[in-house]
Amino acid sequence: MFSPYYALARRRHAQVNPENHCAINLAIYSPGNKRWTMTERSAASISRNQTEFVIGPSSLHWNGDHLRVDFVERAVPFGQRVVGHFKLYPKQLFNFSTHLDDQHKHRWGPLAPAARIEVELESPKIKWQGNAYFDSNEGDEPIA
Repeated sequence: MFSPYYALARRRHAQVNPENHCAINLAIYSPGNKRWTMTERSAASISRNQTEFVIGPSSLHWNGDHLRVDFVERAVPFGQRVVGHFKLYPKQLFNFSTHLDDQHKHRWGPLAPAARIEVELESPKIKWQGNAYFDSNEGDEPIA
């Protein structure tokens, strides 16, 4: 969990629900269009099933051969809209993770170290395709 709000809540309270600090983080760096999002939403804004994870107005959906991410977010610090989707087509999926600490509480793994991506944004108006990478970080407890 990389949320400064989650870290602050943990300093104030012993028990904090990490699902009250979920976000879809996007970073867009193209000429004239630099935008970054990480709008945290509460557990009430989350739903999930075997193929889909929804956070507020944005979602991740596995479509059999690719991951589709639809997003409706706001950039900081000025609140510009970031709206669109991308499709990530893994060349191969990996079921590997390695422990990042001696207690085996934190793990990292490359889910798709080589993939093709198609990006289409309505706001800002950007469309491209190319190579991509997709990994996972997970843990059984917060990083101190």
